[in-house]
Amino acid sequence: GLAEGEYHGTVEVATSILGVPPRSTAVTLEVVPSFDLDVWPLFTGCGGCHYSGVGGEVPDLSTMAVAYQSLVGGGGTQYVTPGNPSPSVSRIICYLEGTSCSIMPPLPGTPLSASNIQLVQRWIAGGALR
Repeated sequence: GLAEGEYHGTVEVATSILGVPPRSTAVTLEVVPSFDLDVWPLFTGCGGCHYSGVGGEVPDLSTMAVAYQSLVGGGGTQYVTPGNPSPSVSRIICYLEGTSCSIMPPLPGTPLSASNIQLVQRWIAGGALR
């Protein structure tokens, strides 16, 4: 439930061993977008065209688990390269932006907003975590 961002704090570590004093240490927590909570909801309407089987377009976006595997799991076209959101490396960005790829979704569909594309880019940059 934490908002995306970086959090800093201090943790005190103690032991019950006599003569060993507690120690404080600084900790940092970085919350990045996840596929399941942040990215998948953007693609839930894509399963009508992107599904496995006769006539379905790749990548397969029919279910959350299949979509993650199809985008990040490799095999065939590399749609997402964790850590690198460049459109030439993570092809999904190329398709979402319509830069040197056909825009997805095609017209008359509504492309993702710039803020949603940035969310996908942050997800990829953060390691494309599930």
